[in-house]
Amino acid sequence: MSKIDFDTINADALARCRDLLENLLPGGRVRGNEYVSASVHGGEGRSFSFNLESGRCSDFATEQSGGDLVSLVASIRGIGQGEAARELAEMTGTPLPQATPQSTTNRQKEKLAAIVPVPRLFQC
Repeated sequence: MSKIDFDTINADALARCRDLLENLLPGGRVRGNEYVSASVHGGEGRSFSFNLESGRCSDFATEQSGGDLVSLVASIRGIGQGEAARELAEMTGTPLPQATPQSTTNRQKEKLAAIVPVPRLFQC
């Protein structure tokens, strides 16, 4: 499995955060350098705040906070960071590295090694 580049995904998302936040948190609005809404599920209000420059966010009603858009998507969707990063990459068009399958020649080179003497735990 290939490694997810969280930094690149977050940077690309932060550059497009106003549009993303309107989608992710409908009903919120921009106030100064923050996007505010009622909660991490959107709505009119000011309990939730997302800093458009740093990507830090806080829900003051629940005292939850996050440091980037990946963590926000994970919180909104109730999913893990990896899945949230993949979803955010898809939303922003950020390319993800392709998994490179292990070639059969590499697998053929792997050798099994016998453990001698057999450990007592496995003896019948």
